[in-house]
Amino acid sequence: MEDCEMQLRITRAMRSIAKRNRNCMSHPESDGVRPSHPIPIFYLNGFRPSKVMRDGGGRPMDDWIKKRRFWYADDFNFEQQFTSKWSSGKKPPRVQVFIVPHSHADPGWRKTFEEYSRNSTFYILTLVGKSHPAYRDGFVRLVKEGRFEITTGGWVMADEATGSLYSLTNQLIEGRQWLHGHVGIVPNVSWVIDAFGHGPTMPYLFKISGMDNTVIQRLHYSWKKYLAQNKFSDFTWVQRWDSGKQFAINVHNNPFDMYDSRTSCGPDTEICVKYYFRTIRGEYTDYCLNSKPITDENIASSATELVGQFQRSASISGSNVVLVPLGDDFVFDREEEWDQQYGNYTLLMNYINANPAIFNMEISFGTVSSYFNAIQDKNPKLPTFSGDFFPYSDVFTSGEPAHWTGFYGTRPYWKKLYKEAENYLRSAEILYAYGRNFQKNGQNHLMDAHYKSLVSARRSFGLFAHHDGTTGTSTARVMEDFGHKLLHSHIVSQKIQEDCLSHILSQGTTTSSLVVERDEQYSSFGVLPTKLTRRIDSNVFLSQKVLLFNSIAFRRIQLVTMQVTSRLVRVVDNYGRAIVSQINPVAEYNSRLNGISLHPSIYELNFLAKLEPLTVHIYEIKPSFWGDPFLSNLATVQCRGCILDLNGRFKMHPAFEFRSGYFSSDENIILENSEQVLELDWVTGYLKRVIDKVTGSSKLVTISFGGYASISQSSGAYLMKLDRTRTIEIGSSPTNPASLLSISGPVTSYLTSCSKLLSVTTRLLAHPGYGIHLENVVDLGTIPAEVFMRINTEIDSVSERTGRPEMFTDQNGYTFERRDYIPENGYEGNVFPVTSMAYIHDLRKRKDFQFLLTETLIERRTETDDHRGMNEAVTDNKKTASNYILLFEDLNFSAGNSENEFQNSLPTRDAIQLSLGLQYSSPSFGFGGELFFPWALRTFPLIYVPDDLHPVTLRTMGTPGDEGKGSNKALLVVQKLGYSCNHKYNIISQGISKKYEIGFNGAEISSVFRTDLAGIKRLKYKGINDSASLLGLKPFEISSYVVEFA
Repeated sequence: MEDCEMQLRITRAMRSIAKRNRNCMSHPESDGVRPSHPIPIFYLNGFRPSKVMRDGGGRPMDDWIKKRRFWYADDFNFEQQFTSKWSSGKKPPRVQVFIVPHSHADPGWRKTFEEYSRNSTFYILTLVGKSHPAYRDGFVRLVKEGRFEITTGGWVMADEATGSLYSLTNQLIEGRQWLHGHVGIVPNVSWVIDAFGHGPTMPYLFKISGMDNTVIQRLHYSWKKYLAQNKFSDFTWVQRWDSGKQFAINVHNNPFDMYDSRTSCGPDTEICVKYYFRTIRGEYTDYCLNSKPITDENIASSATELVGQFQRSASISGSNVVLVPLGDDFVFDREEEWDQQYGNYTLLMNYINANPAIFNMEISFGTVSSYFNAIQDKNPKLPTFSGDFFPYSDVFTSGEPAHWTGFYGTRPYWKKLYKEAENYLRSAEILYAYGRNFQKNGQNHLMDAHYKSLVSARRSFGLFAHHDGTTGTSTARVMEDFGHKLLHSHIVSQKIQEDCLSHILSQGTTTSSLVVERDEQYSSFGVLPTKLTRRIDSNVFLSQKVLLFNSIAFRRIQLVTMQVTSRLVRVVDNYGRAIVSQINPVAEYNSRLNGISLHPSIYELNFLAKLEPLTVHIYEIKPSFWGDPFLSNLATVQCRGCILDLNGRFKMHPAFEFRSGYFSSDENIILENSEQVLELDWVTGYLKRVIDKVTGSSKLVTISFGGYASISQSSGAYLMKLDRTRTIEIGSSPTNPASLLSISGPVTSYLTSCSKLLSVTTRLLAHPGYGIHLENVVDLGTIPAEVFMRINTEIDSVSERTGRPEMFTDQNGYTFERRDYIPENGYEGNVFPVTSMAYIHDLRKRKDFQFLLTETLIERRTETDDHRGMNEAVTDNKKTASNYILLFEDLNFSAGNSENEFQNSLPTRDAIQLSLGLQYSSPSFGFGGELFFPWALRTFPLIYVPDDLHPVTLRTMGTPGDEGKGSNKALLVVQKLGYSCNHKYNIISQGISKKYEIGFNGAEISSVFRTDLAGIKRLKYKGINDSASLLGLKPFEISSYVVEFA
């Protein structure tokens, strides 16, 4: 004990705070900003968090926040309430307590996945180790007897703020299928105690996976107080679109700050820490400092003290049933601890249960299911919740609000790579599932060989869904490891796509010399991908083929950009017709010389590809000649800041004519297509105004960039706390004019603005309905800043309901939530996660509206740690690209009852399709040579899916008993899209598919049946034994089908 006390400060004193404390915003006229990767951008049926005041700027703050515990709030004294009802001299109400031992094992945080597995997790899972089959059998027996419980079954405990629907679904399916295949267990309850806030997507996925109950932990401190005050520790979470509550799930909120045993037994941490009995020789923690073994001498006082905490917990529940987590990070890894916890708690339990007249308490070890079964036995009427719990904020460290909104934008390079890996993996899954069952002729050994690689890509990708992965909240060394695993998934998925395309286009033969290669490659982790250059031969018979696979279920237009060695080319589409194409210079910004250089012999080729749903297309790039009526059009080029040669002259590109002084006046720069005109600032090159050519309306849309300074020790990987009085110049300004490159042509027109830290490209496509495309490339180097893109519009989004501006953000690219701006919560408390879309509605009900200013965080570099456990600043920022689409639409809001409010708030179908198109763009693959394809094979549809369904995934299932071998079964997961019908003009979407069924071209199906999410349990409902059940899906509903190929 002396040893423990002496060493506590110098070894692991901070660990007790570390994990406990541990762990962009956009208000754009409807519809809004669609990002290419997660960015930072409460609403309960009838209640929301209190208006929390920041302790700064002279603004008052509730005293209980300074005390760090809601239990002693001035406006509602929980201790006083407890004392009046539970300590009045009468026999206390009967309480049932379940002690639930648990161990929280991160698959990467301050150590890598492999390091944690080797040094910690392996010892926790000794019972299911590989040393002897008897261990596994004994473990399974314990689970089946209800003495041990596996919860959730996902590959990881996923982050719920920055993950996409696909990534959340992928890791949940992978984990549950692994458990079912290896252990024969399918969890029926969920445990999510370390995600940094909670949204509605995961509860829905849990429900359709076969789980009826879930436990959550990290909620905004005001939610914690509110739920405790109203005794709502248990409630039913209902999806906003689920009016019949068919997919409702029961939720238990652990009422106190954290899941570790310092805070979980009751409101008094100084008492709770004494009842975690882990004392390991050589290990120094606050547990070993404070806990004492239970003896005959101290058992009465210890039981009384501990029961007091349990009773206080019961006093804020609605049922007098208490769940007490007993555990921490990476515990129960030593035999001594098992004996210590079991022995001491058994003594306490026996004593408490033997004295009902004193305690009136039934206490036992239990599982999460034990708790929910006890709640169900009481048959309580639970309150109903709809919405989400973002942002998460705590006060238990410093006694002032700490908003966990920084991680929404931390390490955007990783987040962008994550989205790109998702696109590649999802396409690889679809192509592989189709390819291995297409034209079966006994020569599918190559497809069989790829299955292990596909599983490896799934798992590397699934690992990053972890709440310290996609959040960017692991140490730099671990994030580097995560990055390499992500890139592995990306590269493997790319290779599988290449070989599957070759296999499909070769009609399943192995004699073809067809070699398919992606046009864009990552040379290594930490850099942006580079484009390969296609060599154009002078031989007109040696054309370059371009393969495009549209992985989504509707027609769309995509801009294809390639690099070629000749300007004399023509493009032929998948029907053999020459189409309009455009040649631009290949430009590169030189930050050292602060100028733009144009490559003299490599050209950028653009064309618009018309892509059919779930179809492989072959386009062709052919050598051409002067005078060819279908010769690619040379773009009109203007440049300011092109690099000078040795004679002080601009380096003129031999193929283009341009004027070097074009941007020297104070007139706006113009980009336009048939739909709209963009006015851009001649100094900065950033957007200023949008003019609609159809209606003649003009909208102020001003885009600018900058950076805020972080407040030291309070803004880091997890938290955001900005000094908005100190701004940092990012990008160009009147005192630092940008280098500008303007490109205009019949396919696309764009303006690129370049400065030392930031390049911004604003682009229009020739085809109407595809919005304004923005790409930002930021490279902060060593400059500490929280970088934002600011959008300033003359839009009136003030709600009559609240009198405040409102906006809408997506939830994991799945559903949508209204956000109210609450000025009392400060800047950081009004930041929300956006994974695919944010939008606002122009209500235009007032004449005195103010400009609406919103900001999207696009990069972060902090100089200090924020004291939430990572113990590092975020200084490993990399050159990062982010992509957006700005879309303006005219809407007709229907005047209906309150039931129409959610429907009216949804984005339009066009907006949904643009967002999905940005997320799941079609990478271009190519091959050269003389290989000839009949035109009939240049458009190759793979799968038929109604276009108001989104195929979330189509993944090949493994062979039972051999996970490295694929089977003839595939799991198809589809989502019925939910959208508003208020759009005046459907420019992109052209109505619902008349043929409402699913089919596979050239692949014979023997059966289709509906299952739970992971394809494990067959659902036995009348009329859903085949894809005809698609007709019964509600908007937003997700359904899984096992497709068995013949």
